[in-house]
Amino acid sequence: AGNPPEVNPPPGGGAAAAAAEKRRGRPNILFLYSDQHQGSALGIENHPDVLTPNLDDLTSEGVRFSRAYVNDGICGPSRMSMMAGLYPRTIGSLDNSMIPVTKVQIEAKSLAETLRDEGGYTTAAFGKRHLGTAAIKGLDEGWDIHFSHRRGRDKVGTYQDWIEEGGKTLWNEFEEDRETCEYNDLCTAPSALPPDKTMEAWTAMKSIDFIRNHNAENAERVSEGQEAKPFFLWSTFFRPHQPYNPQPKFESMYEDLVSDYKSDWGAGLHNGGQIRMPSNLNQTPQDLPKGLYKKRTSTSMPWNAGTAAEDHQIYRDYIAAYYALITEVDAYVGDILDALDEEGLAEDTVVIYTSDHGDFAGRHGLAAKIAPAHTTYEEIYRVPLIIKYPKGNLRKGRVVTDLTEAIDLYPTILELAGIPDKADDGHPLQGSSLVPSMTHIDDPTTGKQFVIAENWSSMTIISERYKLTRWLCGKELHPYESTDYCDVNPNLLFDRTHYDPDEGPDVPLETVNLYDVEEYRDVRDELERLLDEWIETTSAKGREEKFNLENYDDESES
Repeated sequence: AGNPPEVNPPPGGGAAAAAAEKRRGRPNILFLYSDQHQGSALGIENHPDVLTPNLDDLTSEGVRFSRAYVNDGICGPSRMSMMAGLYPRTIGSLDNSMIPVTKVQIEAKSLAETLRDEGGYTTAAFGKRHLGTAAIKGLDEGWDIHFSHRRGRDKVGTYQDWIEEGGKTLWNEFEEDRETCEYNDLCTAPSALPPDKTMEAWTAMKSIDFIRNHNAENAERVSEGQEAKPFFLWSTFFRPHQPYNPQPKFESMYEDLVSDYKSDWGAGLHNGGQIRMPSNLNQTPQDLPKGLYKKRTSTSMPWNAGTAAEDHQIYRDYIAAYYALITEVDAYVGDILDALDEEGLAEDTVVIYTSDHGDFAGRHGLAAKIAPAHTTYEEIYRVPLIIKYPKGNLRKGRVVTDLTEAIDLYPTILELAGIPDKADDGHPLQGSSLVPSMTHIDDPTTGKQFVIAENWSSMTIISERYKLTRWLCGKELHPYESTDYCDVNPNLLFDRTHYDPDEGPDVPLETVNLYDVEEYRDVRDELERLLDEWIETTSAKGREEKFNLENYDDESES
């Protein structure tokens, strides 16, 4: 890892001086995080519809990774893996259940812990964390300040508390939004909340207040002859996760969900038309894995894609609402970045934007992420990743096309902060720093031959061109799992050079399974070999504990 620049030593000595020595010259870190943002859904990615002006500007000032993948395509495991810098199997998080909290999750130093303890950072998190249980912190350690989107580990000061304090009318509007999936096609309806009362507005408000207050406190520290403290702020938005409740301001940019207005597919908003139909929306349902086939043909609310296939207005309303929520997140990202600039902190702050997984957004005729059977598709595993640091010698405007994975963020942030490594906790980081790919003049490569994504039902290996999914069976599965996935789903192999020219090579179709095609046998066998080798050499300590029935306690608190 890099060394921070030298600054004048603080007054005094002893423990205070030693603590300040740890902190000297470290940048602030603003970690902007969303939930369920598909990797291609950025204006800068040449998306035909999505409007993301602030993220586009951030990209032009920083580095964008166009092949960034999460290690599990569902909220909890993705976030926990990222915050630990360890694979899901190593920490024992492969589904959204937080029970049991494994020994690895308790022992491993979280990113927030390391920044606080090794770097002297003030750490804060506002919004959805999804890192531990109400009873046991696990990887939700290391926060000086933390307020969640809902009650659970945080007993007071949550978004829900804030809404409740606003009175009965506001609470009823909140409840109406929360119950969207009970009454609406594809979980889509306009928000009933006032514009300044959404979870995104709250997360931005708390984040901006923190930035301003921390800067004022630093000014006071310096006036008293003390060292200023850097901050690590995790601003973690709930959207564009369902329910798809956009505010009218953003929804009207794409579609009219309020009236009986009927739209049609068009050339895309950026081309002067209406929303463009995803090229693989009409994929034959029988070509999908069984779990996805059931969702694709379902006529039961809220995930009634089978109904939407007969009435594309349902698809268009959902897709428009999803895009609108991305634009809403983008707007609040812009507000937080403006506050950073107004406080004079932009030059001294690492800014990162990414997400925990994606959303089908109509591709393959599907909605949301469909957790039990999503473990192949680009729409779920590829996410945006943008990093900016004006003082870090990053190659401004660079697009890194090499493979990256979420566990790379931990070592990347440590290197940018000038912290050599986390304290020895018996669980060495498994990712690689991305700093060389952002700073090297001529070589924007990450050196990864492949990346891995997995959950409780399957494993996927992703190479530069190909993607192979292996479904799990028998002892490979959680003991509570009743489905042998390998018996009901064929293994999958996709070639990313199969794409629609109008969408481009970063949006592969993934509609033709090549696993049993003879001319791809060598490719298949090599990916299978690499996957077996990775399984053999990667710790599954947490997975073994998670899948041991003796570790389940009926009184455990989730």
